[in-house]
Amino acid sequence: MPPHPRPPDDARQSRPASASLPPRHDASPSDDAGPPAPRPKPPTSGNSGPSAQALNELFNKDDYPTIVRICSRASLKTEIGRVCLLSACRESNAAQAKRWLAATDRAARDQLVNYCRTNGNIDIGR
Repeated sequence: MPPHPRPPDDARQSRPASASLPPRHDASPSDDAGPPAPRPKPPTSGNSGPSAQALNELFNKDDYPTIVRICSRASLKTEIGRVCLLSACRESNAAQAKRWLAATDRAARDQLVNYCRTNGNIDIGR
């Protein structure tokens, strides 16, 4: 019986396309690759807070319960404090209104306290 012929050296070393090797860890990137792409930032979980524009749009739609819910989870920021306070007053939610009173302009606080008395029948005092 004649001996089996040996396949050429390059045939023994080749692999099918579906059999990929894991990347080498010691391989260095090429010089023209540039810096690695930045990782996408994960979505925020309310830490950055709602935008004043979004809250104002909800306020114009008289969606006060949604605003109070959003604001109750947000950190105190002056730029959203007024709309959060006004919505809490409209919902007669004195606790949230008092919380947001601290985040409003001092010069406007008396006016806002009166707004709550008139529109929410609540007294958030001073």
